[in-house]
Amino acid sequence: MLHMEEVLELGNGKVTASAIAKWREGNPETTLTLTEIELENADLVDADLQNAHLSGANLRDVDLSSATLQKANLIRSTLAGTCFEYARLQGACLEGATMVRVVFRRANMQGASLEECRTQGSWLDHASLGGANMTSMSITECTFRFANLSNAEMIHCVLSDVDLRGADLTGTDLTGSILDHVKFDQPAAMMATCKGLETVRGLPPGMFADAVAAGYKIPRTIK
Repeated sequence: MLHMEEVLELGNGKVTASAIAKWREGNPETTLTLTEIELENADLVDADLQNAHLSGANLRDVDLSSATLQKANLIRSTLAGTCFEYARLQGACLEGATMVRVVFRRANMQGASLEECRTQGSWLDHASLGGANMTSMSITECTFRFANLSNAEMIHCVLSDVDLRGADLTGTDLTGSILDHVKFDQPAAMMATCKGLETVRGLPPGMFADAVAAGYKIPRTIK
């Protein structure tokens, strides 16, 4: 929480988007550090938290709609009821974060790292997760309707009651993932571009065969 007192002073006792903006004006070359901060119920709409250190922060019910969090450090943070709608999270690190009922609708999360995150009841509809590292995620009762998951690494993930209809899975790596009641509607030609399909457990009946018929190449070591 290195800079918490300074931001609170600028915000008259509250951490606000305007207080953060004022702090940045006076400290243009310094990385904002608010590790393990308690920000429950804060209004941080449009806040500039680019490159900020927020590891271990409690962001329960915080509104970060349209906020800038590019390359922010959110490792092991607590996100429950947090809203990131339209937020910019490119390259952000959320590894090990706990995410419950989080709104990521239309958020830009390209290249973000969500390795070993656990998320339940979250909304990622129309979110952009192209090239994101989602290795070993536990994803339960979440929606990814029309999300961009192209070239994302969904390796060794566990997905239960997840809606992927309309999502772009072009080049997505699903190696070793376990699926339970996952909804798909992707064309076979798109699934044929995925990686590791032969190692996935719980694919809908016929999906793998259709992908192979559409050109999916089974690695030589698996044949």
